[in-house]
Amino acid sequence: MTPGPSFDLAVALLFAVPGPTNALIAVAGARRGARAIPIVAGAALVGFIVAVGALIGIAGPYFATRPALGLALRALCALLLARSSWRLWRAAGASAAKRDATSPADVLATSLVNPKGLIFAFAIFPPLANATQAIEVFVRFGSVALVVMSLWGLAGAALGQGAAHRIGAAMVDRVGAAVLAAFSVVVLATGVTG
Repeated sequence: MTPGPSFDLAVALLFAVPGPTNALIAVAGARRGARAIPIVAGAALVGFIVAVGALIGIAGPYFATRPALGLALRALCALLLARSSWRLWRAAGASAAKRDATSPADVLATSLVNPKGLIFAFAIFPPLANATQAIEVFVRFGSVALVVMSLWGLAGAALGQGAAHRIGAAMVDRVGAAVLAAFSVVVLATGVTG
């Protein structure tokens, strides 16, 4: 069964919620303008597809019987988000040529460990009966995801133009870094408490 509009809406709504990947895409848009959006949104999509596919096909069944590994994975996710935050903070205000804190590789890595992947895999995606259905669902997912992530990038580009001039490019980067640090703490805290 191919998912319908309710699947599209669920994907769009979850991608619309602020998160670590959206923060990096918005900061990339703010720092480098709209030209950065297709590349970083594409990198994010690759990360989410790999993560969701691995969660559905491998990790879900494996971690269901090994809760300690799930906790270790959550700690690793928190560590990687903290690393992205630190890199963005350290590179604050530097020219795009001198830094790569919002590079496609950073966006890809952040998407791979984004907690939204768990929600997509275990709450939003329908059961995938065969390869044809999996392709259909992932294409639909990717189409919706690219639209919403591009909107995050465009919002960052629009806000960045004004914000970078008013408060400085370094502050724009540091706000993004603070958001990533907060997500890192939340991911770690929810792994420890429940």
